[in-house]
Amino acid sequence: DLENEEIDKQIEETLNDQHAFSPIDLEDAIKPSSIFTRYPANVLLLTIHKCVSEVSEDFEYDLWKGKFIMNKVFGDKNVRIRIKIYETEDELKIVDFMKLKGPALSFYEFCREFRDQYYDFTNEVTKKVSTQVSDLD
Repeated sequence: DLENEEIDKQIEETLNDQHAFSPIDLEDAIKPSSIFTRYPANVLLLTIHKCVSEVSEDFEYDLWKGKFIMNKVFGDKNVRIRIKIYETEDELKIVDFMKLKGPALSFYEFCREFRDQYYDFTNEVTKKVSTQVSDLD
């Protein structure tokens, strides 16, 4: 898929071993909508990009900053959402959602939809890897 190849290339160009997302204290990051992960930066960025493109056709991103801005229509309401990735001192990555515009209920509906997409995708990848590993035995 050409789009995924382009994103892979951008991620590779953006990241290096020293890359870290904006720092945050864990206590400041605990929100009901947050996603916590220990994925490497490149895997997390690719996963977030995949999920964003599934739930919104109108989005912008800055891979270096780990930031995505999306517009999504829920019924007759337009919602603008920012997703930003932060990192704690011990390399825990936190995917944070912020409503920039629109009703709160639509924002929470988006967060639920995004989280469902994220967990479905990561579970699918985990199953594929597990199958490949078991096939090696």
